[in-house]
Amino acid sequence: AWMSRLPRGIVYNSTASAHQHEAMGYLARRTEIIPNGFDCDEFHPDHEAGSTLRAELGLTNGDILVGCVGRYHPMKDHAGFLAAAAEAVRMDHRLHFVMAGAGVDRANPDLALAIARFGLDARVHRLGERRDVPRLTAGLDIACSSSAWGEGFPNVIGEAMACGVPCAVTDTGDSASIVGDCGEVVPVRNPSALARAILALAAMDPSRRAALGSAARARIVANFSIDAVARRYETYYRRFIGREH
Repeated sequence: AWMSRLPRGIVYNSTASAHQHEAMGYLARRTEIIPNGFDCDEFHPDHEAGSTLRAELGLTNGDILVGCVGRYHPMKDHAGFLAAAAEAVRMDHRLHFVMAGAGVDRANPDLALAIARFGLDARVHRLGERRDVPRLTAGLDIACSSSAWGEGFPNVIGEAMACGVPCAVTDTGDSASIVGDCGEVVPVRNPSALARAILALAAMDPSRRAALGSAARARIVANFSIDAVARRYETYYRRFIGREH
């Protein structure tokens, strides 16, 4: 905090992280917020991905895939996601839930216990850590971020949106500002609200859901692509070297 008086500027990737540091004494007047950028060529819509993912899971085209990608950690609130899944699937039997990330696999006893407690054994697919996340994400119908705290700028949301997948997310960190009006944002630690958000997206006509996904990708390309973010850094640096145009 004391050394924050020395540089001409301090860049944060989220409003949340800026506020956290300012609360610790970092100088607010040094603050500049430039979000993370996404590779929109790597994360892109892939109409074949849904079919291949369903084939991998033994599902049909009539099933709706709801995904949660993230390491197993209390801040990610996988228990809340599963509670929302249990509530949502009672209302819409087409729903299946795909979970991926480090520790999110069948070897995790706490996760297995929670899935059994909610009666979701046939509905939740634990894929563990994957190296094909762009394809996996593009294969979803709906992406979720159920985090309860600790997020700054959650990349998983922008990656899903870049794939043309609408999102249902909890309002932590800068999640709401990433999603904008291209998805659903609900309070943290509120599984019922998350379930309703999932159901609202699932109830959409596929063409309407696809249109929302297209709008989500357009939002990422315009505001959070690597090129867009690089331009913001260039403008920021030029401000200090006297070459602003």
